[in-house]
Amino acid sequence: MTKATKFLTTVPFSGFYCYFHDSELERALESMFDRAGTGDANSDLVDAARDAIDWACVHESYAAEYVAAMRAEYGLGLAFESLTSPKYYNFETDRIFAHIDIEGLAMVARAVPRAALRKAIKERFTSRSGFISHYPACLSEWPARLSEWDHNQIGTLLSVYLDQEAGGYGCDGFDGYREQELMDPAQGNGYFENWFFEHARRGYDGTLNRLCGIAEYLATRDARPIKTLEQWHAARRVENRPFADTPLAL
Repeated sequence: MTKATKFLTTVPFSGFYCYFHDSELERALESMFDRAGTGDANSDLVDAARDAIDWACVHESYAAEYVAAMRAEYGLGLAFESLTSPKYYNFETDRIFAHIDIEGLAMVARAVPRAALRKAIKERFTSRSGFISHYPACLSEWPARLSEWDHNQIGTLLSVYLDQEAGGYGCDGFDGYREQELMDPAQGNGYFENWFFEHARRGYDGTLNRLCGIAEYLATRDARPIKTLEQWHAARRVENRPFADTPLAL
């Protein structure tokens, strides 16, 4: 039998729904239609763009980059495997799966104190009201061989390791702040916007480019100098200036 050289694991991830991972993607989308940089994007264009994007594909690209960033930041032999999302978010959220190579798994196992692992296992797998665990809540009842652990068990080990490595910087282990920090370079380098253009829904090819063109036209039009009385009145209506500030009040 061929000896396994990589193992499936879950990756600590808070999910997209109602969390900053989703809100940062939304912020990047809105900024594409805020040509003036005022924080007041054209809501109609944003809504149309949102409908044109295949968000499942965007989220998968995001998850793959998240794993790559984690690998680089913590020196782990991780490779993205898949992203799963629940039909309803009542009881669970998005989960990222990755493969970890045998060298990385061995390094993590050596670095994690048994006491910390036992504590995490007890907290994560003890049955309670509303939750029935399918795993023993005691490390001694898990397989003695690490190679026989499944993705949830290896994921627990990895979670303890990341908490240990991420601590000491004024944060509570590998928390939401650390998750966001992993994706800061991708956000700053325009990856989010690239994914929007790359992943259009079927039948919406080119829609995002057209919407951005409309936004650019509107911004250019608004910047044009006023030449007619009609344009002057239209500009004043946009400003919603009080009557006392208009020439008619003089």
